[in-house]
Amino acid sequence: MKIEIFESAKYDPKVSDSPSAALKWAEGQYFLLMAKKAGVEVQRYEFEQNPMAFVEHAGVAVLLRNKGLKALPTIFIDGKLTEQEGSIEFVDLEKALALRGVKL
Repeated sequence: MKIEIFESAKYDPKVSDSPSAALKWAEGQYFLLMAKKAGVEVQRYEFEQNPMAFVEHAGVAVLLRNKGLKALPTIFIDGKLTEQEGSIEFVDLEKALALRGVKL
């Protein structure tokens, strides 16, 4: 199983002073750690750091052509679009993994 996360920019907890953003970042880090421990391959791409990953992934390329960067973050599980736009909801991702037999 593989999760691919495409983000416009990576959150930096040292820069933000928002407690809710810091909590969301910590929740995401914990989710990704638990997913990796459960045997899930996790790939995370930041647009500024690796723009070619966005062009090379057919699904992301189409979303970017149609919606621009506002389509991000975008998440694929095993090549299928799972979430796009807005905030990443890790509880929903955990449920999506559970439906595929992965328990975190």
